[in-house]
Amino acid sequence: IFFHAGGFVTGSGNDVWTGPQYFLDQDIVLVTGNYRLGALGFISTGDSVIPGNYGLKDQLEIMKWVKQNIAAFGGDPDCVTLFGYSAGAGSVQMHMVSPLSRGLFHRAITSSYSATSPAVLTRDAASLSRRYANLLNCSTETSHQ
Repeated sequence: IFFHAGGFVTGSGNDVWTGPQYFLDQDIVLVTGNYRLGALGFISTGDSVIPGNYGLKDQLEIMKWVKQNIAAFGGDPDCVTLFGYSAGAGSVQMHMVSPLSRGLFHRAITSSYSATSPAVLTRDAASLSRRYANLLNCSTETSHQ
């Protein structure tokens, strides 16, 4: 399963850096997918109203789909490798430590990213979400609004 780059803001599952011929010449069943990006993928109010990480949850659904369906495409559900570069690598690293992803993949390849880099971690997601809401002239008094 390939997760694309783009800083969790841009990109798509079509952004595979090599053409399809490479994969056709290998014993590989390649799965790519799209996931929510930017505020739609990662906004959070820091509580149960908007808990956040929807982009990662979309990726989790891709992984569940692969587990259930890949055999129909000639793949092995018990031999799934996650791979990604840049933000895609960060996604893979986050799934490596997530109990929700356990059993859905068996190997991981990451390139050019660290999921724990201070430059990419949001320490106060609720504050950032309030800033977005203010920019859109939305109420910021409580999460329920």
